[in-house]
Parts: sequence; structure tokens; C-alpha cells
Amino acid sequence: MIAETDMTDMTDMTDIDWYAAGWHGTETLAAVFARGAGNHGEVVVQFVSDDRPSITTVAELHRRGLRVAAGLTEAGVVAGDVVLCQLPNWAEAAVLLQATVALGLVLVPVAPVASAQEVGDIARRSGARVAVTAAVWRGRRREEHLGVLQSAPVEQLVVVGRGGPPGSHSWDALEATGTASSPRHGGDPDATAFVVFTSGSTGAPKGVRHSHNTLWAEARGGPLDAPAAPAPGTRVLHVLPPGHIADLLTAVRTAAFGIPTVIMDRWDPRRAAAIIAACGITTMSMTPHHMQGLLSAAQDLDAGTLSSVLVGAAGVSPALVEAAEARGWPAFRCFGATEHPSVCASLPTDPLEVRAHTDGRPLPGNQLRVVGPDGTDMPTGRPGEVLTRGPERALGYLNPADDLEAFLPGGWYRTGDLGRVDHAGRLTITDRLKDIIIRGGENISAKEVEDALGSHPAVADVAVIAMPDPSLGERACAFVVLRAGRGLTLTEVAGHLAAAGLARYKTPERLVVVDALPRLESGKLRKEELRAQLAAGAARVR
Repeated sequence: MIAETDMTDMTDMTDIDWYAAGWHGTETLAAVFARGAGNHGEVVVQFVSDDRPSITTVAELHRRGLRVAAGLTEAGVVAGDVVLCQLPNWAEAAVLLQATVALGLVLVPVAPVASAQEVGDIARRSGARVAVTAAVWRGRRREEHLGVLQSAPVEQLVVVGRGGPPGSHSWDALEATGTASSPRHGGDPDATAFVVFTSGSTGAPKGVRHSHNTLWAEARGGPLDAPAAPAPGTRVLHVLPPGHIADLLTAVRTAAFGIPTVIMDRWDPRRAAAIIAACGITTMSMTPHHMQGLLSAAQDLDAGTLSSVLVGAAGVSPALVEAAEARGWPAFRCFGATEHPSVCASLPTDPLEVRAHTDGRPLPGNQLRVVGPDGTDMPTGRPGEVLTRGPERALGYLNPADDLEAFLPGGWYRTGDLGRVDHAGRLTITDRLKDIIIRGGENISAKEVEDALGSHPAVADVAVIAMPDPSLGERACAFVVLRAGRGLTLTEVAGHLAAAGLARYKTPERLVVVDALPRLESGKLRKEELRAQLAAGAARVR
């Protein structure tokens, strides 16, 4: 089954010339941001934070970005250098985006929740020459993170806030020494400009490479459908965490189109409800976790201003969309991945049945296929693996070897998801081939957790699966076979995984002890049997 939107001559299965189709161009985001600052400079952007609150404008973010760019140039940073950014959703992160595109650098955003070991691994794998991070986050000094980021390959560590370690640079000093000048509009718009790491089914996170052209194509044609001149009164609330493609795209859209935006650096549903009411928020994107929290916290919220609420980044239940509809919020689903950010979506104006039970049609410029195990297209309504292509599809991975399995001839990306397409061309995701757990929008590689937990001296065998959760979408559950005479608790699991360098959100939240794990003769785990056991409430739970 092939589904497509707004494309011509797409059925030959060959690579598409996105320049000829009008999706890619010759300018970089430096020129886009400069134009945005000139046309929409007065638009207000508000950063809501307990640590570094800020109210600024699109023009001021651009001016600050040029000053930081000048400061980096004086420090010896040159086009093509890699800059790692581990900052919360503060103004400094938006300023750094402006600076990196102005200089033709490669930006690597990293989630603040990533552990010091994970950040160090990303710095080494990406070849980051510069790292920008916070001295203190949520009241805690980041000593371990600061120490890791002062080691090779990082040559220059820039610290936001007081108390940077000896040898580091102060963000304030860097910005103060630079002089705003004309941005660098040149460079190759098809070169790698961003590397976003995402957990893969094979263990270690993969670095996904995007260019100016791929992100700009997505920003112009994504599910928010942001036009060059947003509809009067459009106001966005951004609650998704940094280090992810959705956060990066919000920053691009805000700077390019001058959309009034309120950005939260910490999710607080009561605070979000107050912001929606006070600021007249009209649209926002969220995960099921955010939606559940907002529905609970905003019992008395006047939803009259909300005209669209996108829910994605994890499995979205029909009941959640229906609950939002009952509150007067026109919620709709979207399907995509870091490798291909927005493949398809329903629309706020679609009937509730469509918005609640499907992931919508392909968005402009995109195409998808549903194929069987042999790669042939499945009939309408029959499930199969979902393949996608479009102008915002990533360039590939940092490790070229990872491209071989994920990207097929003709520009197709193997999503690792199972789905079906109906007669109206709407996709519904039904299952995953990828062994990924999506907890509140954060991807957890089951294999990564299994590898770490398998090194515990009490564990003889282990399998990690997703268990449904009404708030976070999914949580991790570990099935373990214990060695003779040994015991294990969730507290011990958490301590062991923390010592192994895994971020806290990857820790299993349920532990099931079994005598043996179900396996095929080949040794492959039969995780569908474990899911059935979990659903039936079988086995001992710790």
C-alpha cells in the first residue's frame, strides 16, 4: 500500500530531487533567521523557569546569537566544528542555535536528564570540540557532567551560570566579548548541521544527522502548518524537553516565523494550565504524559483559546483524544521519528473518529509504504512495516554502518513500526518492530537496559519490555532469572544501573522474577509471551 500527499510522479520508487520539487533550496537557516528577525523582530518569546526566567524578542535572540558567534570565532571556533549543548529550555539554548547556524557549525543537543557517562559518550562519538552546559540545574551542581565535558575531544567548555570549573569559559563573558555583525549566510545547506541522538533497538543511542534543508522543509510543512505569516493571534506553549527533534524544530519555527511562544523548562501541569489561560495559548504539542497531567490539573481551565493540540512522541490511546475532546480541546495524533520528524497527522478539523483512531494522512511532501516481510506492498487495510520518505528525512546516521539496515534504495526509511493504511489513505500504527520503550516521550532502548542489568551478579538472564501506563504511555518492566541463592530488589536495580551510567528515567519500574525466559530454539526471546504474562498478572513481582 502506498500513500502520498502533494507529490507528483512518486510511484517510481527512485530518489526524489527535492530541489526540483521545491522543498530544498540554496540558503541556510542563517539567512532564514536573519529574515525572521527583520520581519518579526518585535515578537515576544518568554522562557518560564525557576532558575533563569527570561522575556525577550525574536530580534534580541538573533542579536545575542550573533554576539555569541563572534565570541566563538575569537576563541578559534571555525565552520564545521561540532558544538554539544546540554542546556534546559533556557534563552541561552535558543541563542546558541542562532550562533551555530550563523557560523556553519554542527549543533548536538543533549537532554539535561542524560547522565554524565551518556554525555561523555555523545561528546566522543560526535567529536564535539565545544560543549555548552549549566553549572547548576534544578538546584543541583553538575560536578560530574562538568568533569566529563572537560575531557577529550572537548577543547572548550562554556558554562552557563556561576561556578564553572577552572579552565572553563563563562557564557556571560563569551557573549559580552562578541560584537554583533552580519550573519554568515553561506555554507552548504545540505551539509550536516545538527546531530540528534535517539535510542535505537540495537543498544547505544544513534546520532541522526540533519541538514539546514531537512529541518527547514519540516518547519515549513510539519503538522503545526506554520505559514510565513502565522494566523493573527497564534500563540504557542512549548513543553517538550530539549535534546529532541521536536524541541529543535520549535526553536526553528519561532525564530523563522516570529510565532509568539512561551517555553517551559520544567513540566508542571498546573503552571501550564495557568499559562494557557493567562497568555491565550492557541496551540501546543505534547506527549500522552503531558496531556494526562493537563487534563487532571486543568479542571476549571477555559479551553476557548486552544484551537489545536498535537499529541505524539509515544503511543496515543483513542481514549486520551476523546477525553481532550470532552474538555473542548481539539486534539489530534501525529506520527514521526527523529529520522523523519513528521510523516503524517490528522487535522484539528477532522472528525473525532479520525483524530482518535488514526495517525492521519501523509503531510505535504511525504510518502509512506506498508510492506510485508518480503518487502512487497501490502493491500489496503493489511498491516505491515511502515516505510517513509520525504524532504525532511534525515541524511543518515553518524555511523554509516547503521544506515545499511535503516535506509533503503529510493530514499525510503524503515521506521521499525507496524501499521496499516485505510481506503482514505490514513495510517494507523498498530505495533513496533523496534525494541523501544517510550516513557513520557523519552525513548529507552530495551537492549541497553538489558546489557547493563545483565552484568549484575544476581542476574542470570534478563529481558526488558514495555508495560502500558495511563500517564507516561509506557514504563520499563524487567523480567529476570536469578542466580541460585540470590535476591534482587528494584532499589538494587536502580543503584546498579546508575553506577553503569544510565539516566534515571531508563530504570525499570517493575521487576518480575521468573524461573526461565521464553526463547526460540535460536535463542531469540519471545517477548510477546512476557507481555502476555504481564497482562495476566503472572509471576512474582518485586
